[in-house]
Amino acid sequence: MRIILVVTTLLALLSFAVADGHLIIHTQSAVMTHPLRGDVTPVEGAEAHLVRSAAGITVVFATRDLIPGNVYTAWLVFIDDPAACAASPCTVPEVSGTPDLVRSNITFGDSLIAPEDGTGTFVAHLEPGEIQSGWFGNAFTNPMGAEVHVGLHNHGPVITSLRDEMLTSYRAGCTDASLPSPPATAIANGTPGPNTCQMWQFTIFEAPGANFTPTSALPSGTRGQQTLTHTH
Repeated sequence: MRIILVVTTLLALLSFAVADGHLIIHTQSAVMTHPLRGDVTPVEGAEAHLVRSAAGITVVFATRDLIPGNVYTAWLVFIDDPAACAASPCTVPEVSGTPDLVRSNITFGDSLIAPEDGTGTFVAHLEPGEIQSGWFGNAFTNPMGAEVHVGLHNHGPVITSLRDEMLTSYRAGCTDASLPSPPATAIANGTPGPNTCQMWQFTIFEAPGANFTPTSALPSGTRGQQTLTHTH
């Protein structure tokens, strides 16, 4: 069912792009466990897709190994000038420490409460322009050339009184001590709670044509596959 949903979503996105006459690039990438959990390993049976055109980007992040009943939020990261990073992919210190240099930003993508089978599909779309709820204030201006990351955040079990906040913010339900030094803008919204939260999984889509160098955050063999389509 998950694969059918991914394929159906991608077909809809590609059909829209073709109808609109855009050059489109589809990239598939592996889903990995987050380094804050320990060793980085592929999530078996999970996959992530990015469709990009001049009109924007759409990510489909279909994963598994989620804890049933826990809240997960997906965060969309873009780096508009990946060439300003020391290597590809850009590192977390570059994204969060030098956002003006690499023109990065982080914004909410999607969320869900994990079902009993521990699977989940997150879909996020971003159009060029100002990012109203971004962490760093940079506009999205380079959909065809940006490097794109997706980070999955585990908020822990649902807290009934905070349910809606947990599904729409980075902080809600979490102890501040369990958040890995986020900027003030990341915790401006959301009521803290008793849960020990944790970054859970991630994926990286390199910029088209980038000279990709695997790092400890993205082991060898996980490079994305790109398909270029020119529509008329």
